[in-house]
Amino acid sequence: MNYKEELKLLKKNEEYVYCIHYACEFLNDENANISPRITCIVIVSFKDKKSNEFSIGTTAEKLDISKDDINTNLDLLEKEMLKEYFNFLDLNKNSFWLHWNMNTKNYGFEAIEHRYEVLTKEKAPIQIENHNKKSLSFIIINKYGKEYVNEPYMYNLMKITSRHRDILNGKDEVLEFHTQNYNKLYKSTLAKAWWIKNIYYELQANKLKLNIGIGNKIGILLENPYIKLALAIVAIAGLVLAFKS
Repeated sequence: MNYKEELKLLKKNEEYVYCIHYACEFLNDENANISPRITCIVIVSFKDKKSNEFSIGTTAEKLDISKDDINTNLDLLEKEMLKEYFNFLDLNKNSFWLHWNMNTKNYGFEAIEHRYEVLTKEKAPIQIENHNKKSLSFIIINKYGKEYVNEPYMYNLMKITSRHRDILNGKDEVLEFHTQNYNKLYKSTLAKAWWIKNIYYELQANKLKLNIGIGNKIGILLENPYIKLALAIVAIAGLVLAFKS
């Protein structure tokens, strides 16, 4: 499915579209081969503009676990948080999930499922069908090409669009989690989910401003139906003149 078909499908079904983004710990030399802990998941509804939070901090409050005791209960809290997340997925299983590169076993839907299985020793209760997962990054690359900004795409795209003051980079999110600043972590994850949603709307309205090369600009211009019609008319006129001559 090309980017036009993807955008058309999402536009037609916006009532059933959710933006999703999450934060997690890093893999590093000290915990190699251990999957990163999920720390916060935010899901934003297109229909009612509401956000749904699943985080270790709010789960601790629900379970009446004090801030001082959170670090000794991380596995329990992550497990209960992911149970709530999968319950939400089950209630919205036929929806579309707009995300930013959540498509690997290290970071993505599979990574969340894996963490659930590690913590519960059970198979994840629901898996989102691949055709319901829509990567905004993939759609943008399909339209503008891989060189629309330098990597990392998300943060460099934020530099030329609106970046919310609450957005933190990955390292800072990990730091906020380790220093138990759970609200800052939540606000960063929430702001990224909303950013994805806003970029989607700009893309649908053809208002996304990017620093792309002349080759890509010409390619995009040639896809305009009016330009195609004009070129077809010119081509036909040329054939008619050639035939008459």
